[in-house]
Amino acid sequence: VNFSRQACAVALLKRNPATFRAAYEGTLEEGATPVAAAGAGASSSFVSHLQVITMGGAADSEWSPFELVHTYLQNGFLPLFHAYAKQSEGGGEVDDRGDELKVGVPNVQRKIMDLSMALMQCQQNVEIENISLPIDPDISEAFEKAKAEGRQLTIEDFKDRMNDSSFQNQLQSGVNKWSKEIQRVAKMQRDSSSGSTMQEINFWLGMEKVLNDAQQQLQTPEIQLTLNLLRGARRFLATMSFEADTGLKPAIEKVSNYLNLLRDFPINDLLVATSVEQLTQAVRTIFNHMRRIRNAVQYPLWRAYNLVEAVSRDLADRLLKILSAQRLMQQDAEMFSSNMASCADLFRVWNDEVGQFRQLVREQLKKRGNERPIAKINCEHELLQGRIDELQKFRRHHMKLQEIIERVLVDGKETGAKAEVAAAYQLVEQVDVLDVSRRGQQEWDSVKRRYDERIDHAESEITARLRDKLGAAKTATEMFRVFSRFNALFVRPRIRGAIQEYQSSLIQQVKDDVRRLQEKFKETYEGTQASKLTSVRGIPPTAGLIIWARQLERRLAVYMGRVEDVLGKGWEQHVEGKHLKQEGDAFAKKMRTSHVFEEWLTNAKDSKKFDASMRIFDIQQGYQSYMLLVNFDEQTI
Repeated sequence: VNFSRQACAVALLKRNPATFRAAYEGTLEEGATPVAAAGAGASSSFVSHLQVITMGGAADSEWSPFELVHTYLQNGFLPLFHAYAKQSEGGGEVDDRGDELKVGVPNVQRKIMDLSMALMQCQQNVEIENISLPIDPDISEAFEKAKAEGRQLTIEDFKDRMNDSSFQNQLQSGVNKWSKEIQRVAKMQRDSSSGSTMQEINFWLGMEKVLNDAQQQLQTPEIQLTLNLLRGARRFLATMSFEADTGLKPAIEKVSNYLNLLRDFPINDLLVATSVEQLTQAVRTIFNHMRRIRNAVQYPLWRAYNLVEAVSRDLADRLLKILSAQRLMQQDAEMFSSNMASCADLFRVWNDEVGQFRQLVREQLKKRGNERPIAKINCEHELLQGRIDELQKFRRHHMKLQEIIERVLVDGKETGAKAEVAAAYQLVEQVDVLDVSRRGQQEWDSVKRRYDERIDHAESEITARLRDKLGAAKTATEMFRVFSRFNALFVRPRIRGAIQEYQSSLIQQVKDDVRRLQEKFKETYEGTQASKLTSVRGIPPTAGLIIWARQLERRLAVYMGRVEDVLGKGWEQHVEGKHLKQEGDAFAKKMRTSHVFEEWLTNAKDSKKFDASMRIFDIQQGYQSYMLLVNFDEQTI
């Protein structure tokens, strides 16, 4: 098979030749092929034995073989294998080789990911053209002749041409070309502000290979003889400038120092991660490796920041692939919360590691002293992080609204509102919520507007239902009961605005109740009906006072609860609610009876009449009868 830019078809035969030929000739017995329908003709049986895959694209396609194979592997074979593995784990398919599958499937998955990683690296390789140092034809011919004679070529073989200026100029011209060729590669740089981490790594690995190859070429006998001939002809300027101007040795030292950081860089752990937890561990491993910047003293610190930005781009790409495959907005609440917690942990680890790396860079900046201050790190994954945070808030608000509606609308008459809320969320499920491109942002904003419109319809129905119930209420108590049922929905601005007029009247009712309670408290306990009742029941005055105050406290708590029923949660931040809160707290503080009890306890302990050895009852003789009395002062008990 020859690769070309044109599409080609590969046919895979799934049966043995005899069965295939029988299917082609139409002599295959019925039922011999499971895929063939009963009574099918020869042509359908023949077709059923072929699986055709169209590889490549149009004639003008720019796809490389690596891109082509990686696309089929990543989007075709890998998802198919994952689906089979997941089905096998879930028991959806009975297989006698269950134990073998448990061991073999993870191994195959790792091999597939390794192949995918290798194909990706091939796509991201930055090609550096090899340095070619052509040998002068005369010297090359002389070496071939000497080799045929079985001897080594020396300067003495060119003794008659040492004074030949044209020959020496020819050699010097060739050396100048070598110098330019080496300089071309030695001075080559890569824009580290773009591209992936693998491209940065492969560029310098490729540079090392090319420079070492050039160094080996310079050690060949042909090149060494050329330089010696120039020295022998006293062309010292040519040879010295060649050795000084190529910059090969400093370039090799620089690349070698760069590779102290980039060699064995653990980016593969991130690129082959299949879960957010693996990404988190990969981030830790990468930044632990980044501490090698201490040894890579020639690697610019600003370039190290660019390397972190490249890792951020790779992280964003991999995280997007992992989360897109999971369909976040269609997951159940528990799975969604678990994924959000994993993402939050990933971003927390990234921020912590980046903070420590910044500190390390600041220390290196002071030690080196010859580098400019570093700008901030622009992390591309922060766009995706912001979208994930937004999705989490959106899902939380939707689930809260749905839960409230399910709890509040229980009489089955508001099914329209429930249907509207469900339909609104289906709009969100139909878009790629993780697309943070310009187009993706526009789609996300559009679907949020349509979602809000559907929620507005549901709120309109709920509002109408609520106003009907409030209008039908005959007493304030019934209104409070309605508000108690619907108050969880008051966080919605439309619903809160629709019942504002009822809120005002009921809040005024609560204010009047609290005021009457305060007036009642201002009366002395001894003059109240409660004092007479406790006396009749034999309750001591101090205990009666405490009971009376506690009753008032409970009544105040009921009134404050009504404020929450009317204004909803967070009523303390409402203008009217804040005033009532302050007034209620001050009133409750006045009704505290701890000081009354402490005063009674002190008096009881200091009382000389109190004697624990006295008899509990006292029998006194009256007129023609005896009386059984308690032998303690009523204030004591």
